[in-house]
Amino acid sequence: MRPLRLVITTRRFWPAVGGTERFIANLAAGLAARGALVTVLTIQWDPTWPAEITYRGAAVVRLPRPEEGFFGSRRAMRNLARWLRRHDGLYDLVYVCGLRDDAFAALGAAGGRVPVVLRATSSGPSGDCLWQLNSGFGRKVKRRALKAAALVGPTETSYRELVAAGYPRDRAYALPSGVPLPGLANPAARQAAREALESVNPLLHCPPGAPVAVYTGRLDDPQSPGIAVAAWRQVAQRWRAARLWLIGPHANQPELNRRIEAADLVGRAVIPGAFADVEEVLAAADGVIVPDGDSDAPLLLLEAMASRAAVVAIDSPDNRSLAGGGRFARLVPPGDPRPLGDALVELFDSACDAARLGAAAREHVGREYGIDRAVEEHLALFSSLAHHKRSLDRS
Repeated sequence: MRPLRLVITTRRFWPAVGGTERFIANLAAGLAARGALVTVLTIQWDPTWPAEITYRGAAVVRLPRPEEGFFGSRRAMRNLARWLRRHDGLYDLVYVCGLRDDAFAALGAAGGRVPVVLRATSSGPSGDCLWQLNSGFGRKVKRRALKAAALVGPTETSYRELVAAGYPRDRAYALPSGVPLPGLANPAARQAAREALESVNPLLHCPPGAPVAVYTGRLDDPQSPGIAVAAWRQVAQRWRAARLWLIGPHANQPELNRRIEAADLVGRAVIPGAFADVEEVLAAADGVIVPDGDSDAPLLLLEAMASRAAVVAIDSPDNRSLAGGGRFARLVPPGDPRPLGDALVELFDSACDAARLGAAAREHVGREYGIDRAVEEHLALFSSLAHHKRSLDRS
C-alpha cells in the first residue's frame, strides 16, 4: 500500500522558535516516523538557511522570503500556490497552519484535487475567526475556507470559535496539540541543567539553591512580561538570590530593561533570548509563568506542565481548560502582579506542595496531551480523508 503523502504549510519552522513551531516540527517528525512522506512548506526567513533540507525524516522546502507589506503577502501566497500546482499528483493531502492567506492560496491551488485541512493557529480578539469576520479579505478567505475538507481547533476555544463562525460541525475537529514528555526532574538534574545553561550564557547564572522561575512567551509587547517583573519584586524581597528568566522571541529589551531597573531587579530578572528547544530551560526551573493573550500560550502551558515544574498561569479560557480548572497549575487573574507574586511565593515556600502540583501536572499531560497521541489523532484524520477522496475518485 502506498504511504500517505502529506504537505504541511507553515510560515515559520525550525530553526525559527516558538511553541507552534515546536509542535509542527514534532508533528512532522512523528508522522514521518509512522511511514508518511512529509513535506513541510515554509519560508526562507534567513538567506543563509538552505532552500531544502531533511529534518527528522521530513523534507523541508523553504520558499523565497517575500518583502514586507501587502505585495509581499500576495507574493508569498503566489509562491505557495505555484509550488502546490507544480507538484500536483505528488501529495495526498495539504495541512495548512492558519485560516488566513495560506489557507486561501492552498485551497485555490489544491482544493478539489486533494483534501485540504485548515488548522486555526490563534483564537480570541486577534484570532483567525474574528479576522475573517472583520477583514474584507478575511470574508473572502472564509468563503473559500468553507470548502475545506476539515478544520482543526487545537484548543477548546478555537474549536468553539470554528463552530460559532458557521463551519460545519461534521468537518470541525478538536485535535489538541501535544508535547514530548522530558525525563523526570530531580534536584541533581535541575542543578545540572542550570550549570549547563550558565556555561553557554552567563546571564543564566544563579546561586546554588536559589529559586528560579521561567517566564515563557513573546516579549515584543512588554505588558505581560512587565507584570511578571513587577510580581518578581515580591519574590526578591523574600529570596534576594532568586532569579527570573524571561525567555521568548522578539524581546523588546529597552522597555523590559527599563522596567527591570525601575523594580531594582538588575541581575535578578534577565532576558537571555529565545531557545529553539525550551526543554533544558524548563528542566532548570522551580516554577514557570505562562501568560495569556499569546497564540503559543496553550502549548507553552503544556510544555511547562510536562516539565514537572510548578506552573502559575494567567487565567484564560484555554489555560483554565488545559490546567483542569486549576488542579494542575495555579491560575491567577490577568493584569495584576500581586496575585502572581503571592502564588510564586507560596510555591517557593512549600517545596512539597510545588512538587505535588508538578507531578500531577506531568501525569495529566502524559495522559491527555502527549505528542504521540496528537500524532496518532492527526494521522487517523488525514488517512481517513485521503482514503475517502481516493474512493470518490475511483467511483
